[in-house]
Amino acid sequence: GDNQASFLSAVRDREHEMLVNVGTGSQFSVFSSRCMTVPGLETRPMPGGGWLLAGAALCGGRAYALLADFFAQTARMMGMDTNAPYAAYAAMEGLLKSADRPEDVPTVLPLFEGTRQDSTQTGSITGLTAENFTPLHLIYGMMDGMAHELHQMYQAYRAAGGTAKKLIGSGGGLRNNRFLCESFSRAFDSEITLSDGREEAACGAALYAAD
Repeated sequence: GDNQASFLSAVRDREHEMLVNVGTGSQFSVFSSRCMTVPGLETRPMPGGGWLLAGAALCGGRAYALLADFFAQTARMMGMDTNAPYAAYAAMEGLLKSADRPEDVPTVLPLFEGTRQDSTQTGSITGLTAENFTPLHLIYGMMDGMAHELHQMYQAYRAAGGTAKKLIGSGGGLRNNRFLCESFSRAFDSEITLSDGREEAACGAALYAAD
């Protein structure tokens, strides 16, 4: 499958590395030499032997797009002519570059589509105060929430006896947003290393065919 092919391309040390992918969606994937059952993760056969534990967020990277669209709608409400949501993305990036990360970031759960286990769950924002109800705080809260959702899958993997700790990242959401990479590093307590190339699924399929 494309998940296994992407993992083959992005990960060099399958025994110690795990992969997070953020594009429109987002996924957590990690190799296991033994068949494991982990709540919230699917156990898939891995080409060449072993297993791939994989979990996906239903909204994933789209959560950031929803926030950009919210900002764009707000601008239009105020009579601003915006090329939504592209102008919002540029403004969000500019804001992130212009200010340090705040300490009082609210907790955002970006469960706009629920979870695979419970589609009735909804998103939420908690910890808001008069001081942190700002666009900057919400952007950081959204990025932290995106990272937290995949980190919960990692915690379930560790609780089941998994040992991989090194974090590899792929997908346009991470490649194009260093601040999102920082949120993942904070959540996983691991420096994130972006995979060497793009189109990981196609590259992984080619690597497997050539093996």
